Amino acid sequence: MILTVAIIFFKHFYRNKISFAIVFAFPFFFLWMFSFAFGGDVLASASTYNLAIINNDEGISEDFTTLPDDLASWMDEGGAGMEVSNILYDLNYAENEDNEILPIFNKIEGIQINEIQTSIDERIAHVIVLIPENFTLSLLNIINNQAVHPIPGFPTDVNVEVQLYGNEQSDSYTIASSIVSSVFNQYINAIEEGGLPSHIDIEQNIVIPGETKTFFDFIAPGIFVFASILSAVYFVGALLGDTEQETIDRIKISNMGAHQYILGFLLMSSIVMAIQTGLLFIAAQYILNFNPIGSVPLAYGIMLLLMFATYGVVFLGATVFNDANTSGAPLGLLTGIVALSSGAFIPMPELILFEDILSFTSGSPHFLVWDLLPWTHAVNVLRAVLLFDRGIEEVAGDIYLLLIFGLLWFILSLIIYTLRRFRLR
Repeated sequence: MILTVAIIFFKHFYRNKISFAIVFAFPFFFLWMFSFAFGGDVLASASTYNLAIINNDEGISEDFTTLPDDLASWMDEGGAGMEVSNILYDLNYAENEDNEILPIFNKIEGIQINEIQTSIDERIAHVIVLIPENFTLSLLNIINNQAVHPIPGFPTDVNVEVQLYGNEQSDSYTIASSIVSSVFNQYINAIEEGGLPSHIDIEQNIVIPGETKTFFDFIAPGIFVFASILSAVYFVGALLGDTEQETIDRIKISNMGAHQYILGFLLMSSIVMAIQTGLLFIAAQYILNFNPIGSVPLAYGIMLLLMFATYGVVFLGATVFNDANTSGAPLGLLTGIVALSSGAFIPMPELILFEDILSFTSGSPHFLVWDLLPWTHAVNVLRAVLLFDRGIEEVAGDIYLLLIFGLLWFILSLIIYTLRRFRLR
């Protein structure tokens, strides 16, 4: 029965030319339009980004007198935090065609903890790094655990977290924060592999992936998400068509259950959106010169997870509206507003609801108004994966939020739709 329903929906979709335009032609047109307009605008990745480091690291206490000479630099004020800070400020781009070596970061000083948000809003700093008091102790804990003769009485399990602050919708923050994270990861990994500060060599002249990126490359992930939202316009019309033709009323008095009808619809729509996403990825990469450096299969999987959020819009729209002919315009406007609010096309201002509760994500540690939308997390994850080669472990927090809010939208709207449309009068 479920397969029969899915086949019927497929036939309606195949015969409806408008459905093809909404699901396939419009998203491709948007991709082509942005590629044509911005495909040649190479982002100035050789720009110097404003970096502020608030180093609260207290270094090593003088109580530990048995430390090797290699750790002498950690005895100084600022400890390992100061050492990593100096590495960051000394980073340069690889020599360019004019034989110039340009710095990656411009040192911004004097920013206090209570001035972080203001400094970001006023664009004084593209990224602000907060190094905690026991950063050095956490590294020393790694060395001590590996030592043949550990330091007696040294505290164990010292875990810290370096905080990065910035406008997560900003391309400058995305590029700058990825470099900062890379340097910290290199430094910590070197310690974990048995290295000592005096022996750690982090490459000083680097070329980052953003050097060949165009503005279209940053917009493309947002268009993928927009396409998913836009497809909801057709699917709402499909459900409303059955309502207008009294198909739903006949189902209510038949042997078919509401769950069979809904599962058949979800089967059809899932296959259509999976095909839509695959074709968009292929068109963007092989026709429109989109340049992803990360895992396309991972990004494709994330888009499949986004289907739950799209279904939320579909069932909500099919509940609110009664006529397929009048639902198109308002739903089209709604999808545009949702896409803009999720940061698909332009950066959105930081409207903070809760501070410092999203430290486990790849973006801002603050919970913003836009974080209520699952599509916001989808845009963030796709850009992190496709443009900066972030692995699934690095974006796991964002994926969790995408699933949580996507499923929440889906479940609530499905319950409302079922109660409204399948309730016996």
